[in-house]
Amino acid sequence: MAANNQEKDGWDKFGIVTQFVSGVVIAIAGGVFSYSYQSQQTARERQAAELQRVQTIGTFMPFLTSKDAETKQLALTQVQSLQGTQNAVNVALQVNAAAQANAPSSTGGTESAKPDPAVASALRVIAKQANSDSDRKYATDALMTLVCGHSVGGDTRRKWLELGGETGQIGCPVEDEQDAPKSPQGTEGRYAKFHGTDHPYYIFWHKNGPHAGKSFVVYGKIGVIYDRMGKSKSWLGFPISDEHEMPGGATGWRQSDFEGGRIAWSQEAQDYAAMSSN
Repeated sequence: MAANNQEKDGWDKFGIVTQFVSGVVIAIAGGVFSYSYQSQQTARERQAAELQRVQTIGTFMPFLTSKDAETKQLALTQVQSLQGTQNAVNVALQVNAAAQANAPSSTGGTESAKPDPAVASALRVIAKQANSDSDRKYATDALMTLVCGHSVGGDTRRKWLELGGETGQIGCPVEDEQDAPKSPQGTEGRYAKFHGTDHPYYIFWHKNGPHAGKSFVVYGKIGVIYDRMGKSKSWLGFPISDEHEMPGGATGWRQSDFEGGRIAWSQEAQDYAAMSSN
């Protein structure tokens, strides 16, 4: 009898284990099937999205290749409304590449073709109409690289756009943004140099310190003086203001404030003064 009971207990345990194993196998199989189905569904959705993108571009192709700048710009902004900012930017760059490839070669044959003005204008509109910071950055980076050949970081880029971007007096960056020398006051950050109409512009971004996260511009004769004095590694340190009228009623004098002092310039007197705040 005891032997029969032991045998019965063994079969009961075997049955329980079998049910457990079967459940695990079914769960794994179900998971694999579900993952496979979801992967196939995702792949189908990607294919459908790509097909829609191609069809949209095909529909707008006569307008994207138009010689009329307004027609081309309108087509690119319509691609943005239908396919999103990043797709519109990618299409714009392709349109520009095609325009450059078909442009007449320069006399010397060594100068690269200029960017398509219609594409550049469209990218400005696309950047303004972007719905997110990441999309706006994507469009602005493409615009800067296309028109200027160099790009700058987020806060510097915002300051650059406030000052009119590549069509404003600040113009294009002459080099990529780079680390600024640490100031005697301990401030670290980055800066970029821009063409400017008459003199270079400099935008400095503060990484730390009381002005952390802010950007300030130095330009004109004050920018030239600041550059000669060594910029952020000089006793002046980082700029802490944009150029403004000199306080105290000094007619014709302009001033920029820095961590360690200020530089004032008079266009009428053709003279400057660099003053320490100590």
